[in-house]
Amino acid sequence: MTEKKFASQADLQEKKISFDKLSEHAYAYTAEGDPNTGIVVGDDAVMVIDTQATPVMAQDVIRRIREVTDKPVVLPGITLESTTQGGTFAAPTGNTLYGEPPRKAVEPGTAKPYKAEKYVAAAQVSELPSIDFTPDLKQFYPRDAQHRNIEGDVVLRILVDSDGSLAKVDVISEPGQGLGAAGARAIRAFRFRPGKLGGTPVATTITFTLQFRLE
Repeated sequence: MTEKKFASQADLQEKKISFDKLSEHAYAYTAEGDPNTGIVVGDDAVMVIDTQATPVMAQDVIRRIREVTDKPVVLPGITLESTTQGGTFAAPTGNTLYGEPPRKAVEPGTAKPYKAEKYVAAAQVSELPSIDFTPDLKQFYPRDAQHRNIEGDVVLRILVDSDGSLAKVDVISEPGQGLGAAGARAIRAFRFRPGKLGGTPVATTITFTLQFRLE
């Protein structure tokens, strides 16, 4: 039996990348149709729908987003469980960067880290967590990184509890020089509105990007 390859494995030809504005708040990142990424710019953050096949392409998506907005990037329904060391994003299933969002809620840990009565996968909630307060990131910027002119994005996986508090924070990728630890501290100074399922607040996990930039 011949093994069927993913599109990204079978098609090695160079693809033309386009980043098109579809409406006032929506953009499309495409590589001649394989794969496509949707970007929606909201009031508080940017939502990325589907993703790309490699970490390099994912960084290009982020770069294009930064050309139109500096709002934090939220990636709903992403587990990032297979993220490789030193990489950026990876897919639990499929051949897209994040794969199909899990349809079955998985408890984040054997010991329940959240207060909510119910944990719901981000792909299943009717309303994702949103930002209620954003602190000034300058107060968390490591002095050594500032002296070395180090900038970059810190990607975090956060478990937002039903009261909006953060039950768990994991650093997924960071540029080094202490920015990962700084991002983990900074995110706890944010205030969030919890995700909801049918109007009821629940605990859920999302991916959140913090930008450390020197002025």
